[in-house]
Order: sequence, then C-alpha cells, then structure tokens
Amino acid sequence: MGLHPGLNGHKLLHIAGVKFAVLGGGESCTGDPARRLGNEFLFQMLGQGNVEMLNEVREGEPLEAIAAAVPGRSRAIRRI
Repeated sequence: MGLHPGLNGHKLLHIAGVKFAVLGGGESCTGDPARRLGNEFLFQMLGQGNVEMLNEVREGEPLEAIAAAVPGRSRAIRRI
C-alpha cells in the first residue's frame, strides 16, 4: 500500500524543518468544481472565504507558499 501525500506530507515538512500549518476543519472547497460548471459567483464566494481564512491563520506573517494535495485546488487558489 502506497503513502498518501496528504496524510504523510506533514511528516516530511516537519523532518525538513519547514514551518507549516494544516487547515483541517477550517479548510473549505476552493470552488473549482463550481467554476468548471460555470458558476463564477459561487467560485468567487468560496474563494473569498478561503482568502479570509488564510489571512487569519497566518497571523500577520508573510505567506510564502501554499501546498495542495490536489492540482485543481492549487490552480483555483492562484485564480482567486
């Protein structure tokens, strides 16, 4: 059985000494499926919620990178 990157990625980051946070229950859908179906309004609403949540999590520190286990999520985040 292979290792799932989303479940074990945090272990690799910790070993590498990277400062990171896991959103867990605070994470919301990026809205990528809604956008693909033509619902730009829902995409924007979900995206804005994610931006607000990320601003709260980073506590004034600069956000250098966002890692996502699913490619569609990272594409959607770049579009917000």
